Amino acid sequence: MTRELIRYLTISPDERSWLHEALILSLKARMLTFFVPFKKYVELLSVKTGCLHNEQECEKNAKNVAIAVKRIARKVPWRCKCLEQAIIAKLMMNRRQCSSTLVLGVNKTDSNLIAHAWVYSDSIVITGAKGKDSFIPIFQIT
Repeated sequence: MTRELIRYLTISPDERSWLHEALILSLKARMLTFFVPFKKYVELLSVKTGCLHNEQECEKNAKNVAIAVKRIARKVPWRCKCLEQAIIAKLMMNRRQCSSTLVLGVNKTDSNLIAHAWVYSDSIVITGAKGKDSFIPIFQIT
């Protein structure tokens, strides 16, 4: 705990603000997935913002979002798996008016159906990159 606090205090204010935003949105994402029907939070995520930034700035934002989401997902006491991480990333990218796509995919193994969610912006996979190629996309939110 002390080591993590020291690390937190040594990061830049910019990094801290990314982490704060990801932390707050992780709680929001958990509440959405737990209490709100899927159809309703799809509407929230699919708000058309349009890409107002150049490609380099959106790429930089995507990388920062990926780092913040990955760090926060490991530390929060509530569930923050692929769907919640994808929601966090999508909300953060929407807030920055950078285009991104949230993808839901499925994979059938033996008698089980497994789901996975990931977000990408242009060629950068922001969250859920691990194993995404073994899933068949069934739904996208842009």
